[in-house]
Amino acid sequence: DILMKTQYLNETYGTKNILFATGTPVTNSMTELYTMQRYLRPDLLQQAKLQTFDDWASNFGEVVSQLELKPAGDGFRTKKRFAKFTNLPELMQMYKEFADIRTADMLKLPVPELEGGKPQTIVAKPNDFQKAYMQVLAQRSEEIHNGTIDPTVDNMLKVTHEARLLGLDARAINPEAENTPDSKVNLCIDKVMEIYKNTEAQKGVQAIFCDIAVNSTDGKFSVYDYIKEELQRRGIPENEICTAGDAKDQNQRNEMFSQLRAGQKRIVLASTSKLGTGANIQTRLAALHHLDIPWKPSDLEQRNGRIIRQGNQFDNVGVYNYVTENTFDAYMMNIIVTKQKFISQLMSGKTPARTCEDVDEMVLNYSEMQALATGDPRIKEKIELDTDVSRLRTLESEHYNNKYKLEDLIRDRTADLKSMEQRIEFAKGDKEYAEAHQAASDDFSVTLNGNTYSERSEAGKVLAKEIVQCIARREEKKLGEYRGFEITLSPITMITNSLANINLKRFGGLTYSTTVELDNNLGNITRMENLIKSGIDKEISRCESLISRDKSDIAEAQKNLAQPFEFADELQQKAARLEQLNAELDCGRNDEVFVNDENDRDEELSEHKQGIKPETPSTKKKR
Repeated sequence: DILMKTQYLNETYGTKNILFATGTPVTNSMTELYTMQRYLRPDLLQQAKLQTFDDWASNFGEVVSQLELKPAGDGFRTKKRFAKFTNLPELMQMYKEFADIRTADMLKLPVPELEGGKPQTIVAKPNDFQKAYMQVLAQRSEEIHNGTIDPTVDNMLKVTHEARLLGLDARAINPEAENTPDSKVNLCIDKVMEIYKNTEAQKGVQAIFCDIAVNSTDGKFSVYDYIKEELQRRGIPENEICTAGDAKDQNQRNEMFSQLRAGQKRIVLASTSKLGTGANIQTRLAALHHLDIPWKPSDLEQRNGRIIRQGNQFDNVGVYNYVTENTFDAYMMNIIVTKQKFISQLMSGKTPARTCEDVDEMVLNYSEMQALATGDPRIKEKIELDTDVSRLRTLESEHYNNKYKLEDLIRDRTADLKSMEQRIEFAKGDKEYAEAHQAASDDFSVTLNGNTYSERSEAGKVLAKEIVQCIARREEKKLGEYRGFEITLSPITMITNSLANINLKRFGGLTYSTTVELDNNLGNITRMENLIKSGIDKEISRCESLISRDKSDIAEAQKNLAQPFEFADELQQKAARLEQLNAELDCGRNDEVFVNDENDRDEELSEHKQGIKPETPSTKKKR
């Protein structure tokens, strides 16, 4: 599927980096959705005249400017990216034509609860080496950004990889670096030991996930080796600790999983690829630790799926995320926030908003982690205000939408009320009219096709013939008169061909109808008579009931319409503070980067050729 998709995108657009019409790179989420629709339901795209990606993206996407942490973690910048999605109800309607979404929230399976209601974040302070090396990475990324260094010598891929290693442990960069007791690896070991002792009676198992600095080659630091050695030094037997890589084939994997389920192995270290899927080890899994931060929210979801799973003997389990302040960890959290905003919106099972700006609970957890990993307190406040203002604006929108609905309801109910009052007047007039045209005695009399019948059986036979013709011709016909009311027959074509309606109506008044059938001569005449005897009273009673309902609905709607937006003051205050913070952070950012901004790029290269030295973070700070 990936090969087919890549081939299609390359053939169509001539590049692996699919570009929007304006030249802005598109996020994976956008291309994934379009490609799935293109393969699975191209007819929907054709009907909507959205065959090309540019047409599709211009309807469902919007380029926005966002404040982001710089990859080096030393400052902030504004980027234009395809991160805002529009017309989500229509997009999801098309998507659900071929996709059936079922999330854990919908299924409500019996899974253990998280301690504290959400993953716990454990924050480590950077040591002196990490702080110093972050400045080195900041300098390198600045040079790469300015184009003053050959990409074969240094590039952002190398910076990114080293920044991830640095956020994990300083020894992953320099094996001789200090091993501080409050590093996030040591904090993880402390938490593992605490849970190990607390779950001794239940033989509780713990999983530690880390995708980087795993193997020790050429004397490099291995986080797996260090954790295993430290846990053994603190008293955990070697045979109770394993790594997912110990199993070389499926039989060995099955044996390892069996030992973990039985509590014979109590600590397992693994990468997402080794243990993220296809591992049923949840029976005694008491805690799960995320030492590193993966690129995709789905990786965290898959990891957490090992423990938040049916069949776990623990009713409450712990999930712990470890981050190091003022390192690349913060940027990683920012990436996950950007991706999870869109994913969570679509997969929440709720009717999506017009744009993908709302943040659900999962995104808030990631945002809290990002805030904790960021040293600037204004960023933490900004993240919290972004969430609060987004939530309050959604509530405000719902408030005004409800007001519009209430106004519509009042208008419609008022019109219905007048209509029902008028119908009652007409019905009462029909009742008086019928009584005035009643024969001197209770003898039956009806006129059909110009002939008057006093015998119900004779009238029933004539009516039966007319019903057959009415159904056969499928057209309404005037038959005659009963107690001053005009009689008509009309076919019922939507239900069955063997039925028709007999209608009584006086000039300018209401129409009273009932169903008549074939082979029910006397019964049809009786139904016609009952339209006068009780049908008019039933109509009056029905209208009076609707009037009572309408008056009650109007009163309740008027009461609710007068209510102001409950959180108006809070929204105004928080929105004003958020605007102030955005202005402060914009003024304080080190640079402003726009993706594919060729003019700025050309200007920088021109200065470089002329021998003008690019500004570095230090020179900018002095300036």
